[in-house]
Amino acid sequence: MFQVLFALIIGVTIGWNFHLFYSSLEPNLQPSSEKKFWERQTALATQSNREPNHSEASQPLAAVSTVTVESNQTNDSDFYTLLYQNHFSNAMALYLEADESTLREYKLILKAYFYNLANRDPIKTIEEIRHYIEIDPVDIEMRLYLAELYRDKQEFEKALDVLFELYDLQDETYLSQVENNLNSTIETYIEQLKENKNFARLISLLEELIDKNLYNGKYTMRLAELYYELESYRQAQALLEEIAYDPTYGAKAQTLLNTTKGKKKEQQYYSHMIPLGKAKSQYTIEVLINSTPLTLLLDTGASYTFLDEDKIPSLQIEKEIFLHTAGGEIVAHLAKADSIRVQDLELTDFAVTLAPFKRQNADGLLGMNFFSQFDFKIDQDKQLLYLKKKSNK
Repeated sequence: MFQVLFALIIGVTIGWNFHLFYSSLEPNLQPSSEKKFWERQTALATQSNREPNHSEASQPLAAVSTVTVESNQTNDSDFYTLLYQNHFSNAMALYLEADESTLREYKLILKAYFYNLANRDPIKTIEEIRHYIEIDPVDIEMRLYLAELYRDKQEFEKALDVLFELYDLQDETYLSQVENNLNSTIETYIEQLKENKNFARLISLLEELIDKNLYNGKYTMRLAELYYELESYRQAQALLEEIAYDPTYGAKAQTLLNTTKGKKKEQQYYSHMIPLGKAKSQYTIEVLINSTPLTLLLDTGASYTFLDEDKIPSLQIEKEIFLHTAGGEIVAHLAKADSIRVQDLELTDFAVTLAPFKRQNADGLLGMNFFSQFDFKIDQDKQLLYLKKKSNK
């Protein structure tokens, strides 16, 4: 009896050691646990027509409920393992070999995988989605998601390329979603280009949208408004005349067209547009007096142009005069400059007054003895001085 009991103990001990040995040879079960988690996510996403909850991905897998989707495919675990062990190309090789029922499951798995990966590594997600789309270009949902990722990274050109391709397909199932994403991406990109003052690219973008005949006259109106803001009135007028009778934008186009025609005539009337600077609340202009560069404040209330006496000491003084200023009456000297130039406009034998003028941002005042020689207009919003020399009659 003792020998039988001893043999039984020896047998159990050997059996347990064999069990421990073979258990150590089994693969890590983590992919299987991950598989169950993402099967739960994709199942819930399918049932409720929502995207997987990415916040759950950060929870320990042991804490997640073990709701699973049953699968009869023997290589399903291999597909998960390849994805989560960073063997995406090998996973796509399995995808290519899968039958139709397996492909449906793989698509759900990939969707959950991409959403999860995008939170951690959007650049890698973009690369892998592009790889996947080359294999399965008819997956419009993933192509829309690719456009969304590009837009989030502010790569608007790439996002629009994807969305334009989808728009051209005119797939009824996704057309509304494509149009919404396209419109949102375009508007965001337009605002960025405006903010960065990249008007050349903005004009090119709007012309491209017009060529694609998107949204009827919407972008024709936007481009006309942009040309108007840039004072390119001829281009604005041509566009506005195209949509003057558009049922949606016609009334707005007609109103702007009338204003544009007036601005165009005004622009053609003045020969020069001089950019102005700003010194506190006053505008400044760059001039040359006897070839000496000076910065003068615009002062249409001053009878004469007034200079700091130290700026051009070579000027010949003609006589002493009294000037009435905001600070009271001062003694100044009347002198005559050989010339004053603004861009290519020149006046000769130009009278100036000289006295101390100590201001940090200016060397004097440009007065009415200059402005009286021109038809002029000051556009304060655009900081421009419009000039047209008066004809001598």
